[in-house]
Amino acid sequence: AVAAAAHAIDPALTVVAILPQEGLPPAELRALARLPIATIAAAPAVVMVGALAVVTVNDPLALGALLLQTPVVHFGRTPYGVEGVTIPASLDDLERSLARALTHEPFALRERFLTQVLRRDHVWCHVDAPDRNGLLGVIEGIERLVSVPRPNMRVDYRPGPTWPLSTQV
Repeated sequence: AVAAAAHAIDPALTVVAILPQEGLPPAELRALARLPIATIAAAPAVVMVGALAVVTVNDPLALGALLLQTPVVHFGRTPYGVEGVTIPASLDDLERSLARALTHEPFALRERFLTQVLRRDHVWCHVDAPDRNGLLGVIEGIERLVSVPRPNMRVDYRPGPTWPLSTQV
């Protein structure tokens, strides 16, 4: 459906299918036989190489596309599904949604959204190799959710990617 929508806009466009971590059943994989296929590990490189748009159900890597000012079209509910920041779609209106994404340039809105999410809402904690700061962020988030009063105690979490915070000076 994505390839058909993209080719209806411009037959010369190349659509790259990115496989989920767990792969796909053989029948679904055969359906993608005419498309270039990349693994999920290659997704950031595919987007950075110059993707015109990203179409996803609700993969968190879409935030990376937004950081690169790449339009995102999504199916389903997602935390980044803010009207104007991304473009919601269904299979019935995918071509129209993709065309809108390619012409809609909400740079200021995306920047405000990403600033809010990455500075205030996102906990920077590596899933496989959590560091002390990330774990403090997780604790702070849990405490905020359950409204645990902690008088005179403050978790010292600093939002931001782990690599600059863990670099020794």
